[in-house]
Amino acid sequence: MTDDDRQVLANRQHPIIGVAILCDVLRELDIDPGPVLAESGIDPAIVRDPGATVKASQELAFIRRAGIVSDVGDLGLRAGRRHHFTLFGMWGFALAASPTLDDAIRIGLRYIDLTHTFLRWTYVPMPQEPRIELVEAGRLGAARRFVIDRDMSACVTLLQDLTGNR
Repeated sequence: MTDDDRQVLANRQHPIIGVAILCDVLRELDIDPGPVLAESGIDPAIVRDPGATVKASQELAFIRRAGIVSDVGDLGLRAGRRHHFTLFGMWGFALAASPTLDDAIRIGLRYIDLTHTFLRWTYVPMPQEPRIELVEAGRLGAARRFVIDRDMSACVTLLQDLTGNR
């Protein structure tokens, strides 16, 4: 782990949902996530506890190891497609309860630290082409592609959920 990783991940807790979703994807690939969880220092008993948290460094280790054991290039996209707002508790409810998409994006980004992202998100509300910019919060190494793919795919999934459009 680099010094950048240590700075980004120091004492940061993530909701378990990102790990739980990736466990489901691994199972669908006929891979037992138990050994990967153990190697990452994550107790398998907490994976289905919606209130559980895990150290961000453990989640990142789990992502890296899952990428190695699965050897699937679209693992992040598969995981991101499962990130519906209903899985995010109060954060997801706040998105769904927002009166406009613009409000949902703003509130979502304001409280983005309640999610399990490893990226810094910025909304640029340009009149003709609004956009969301993502920047690594630290060097992600072997997990970089997974994290970017997962978070971009999750963003699309959330936008589809909120707008009802594909």
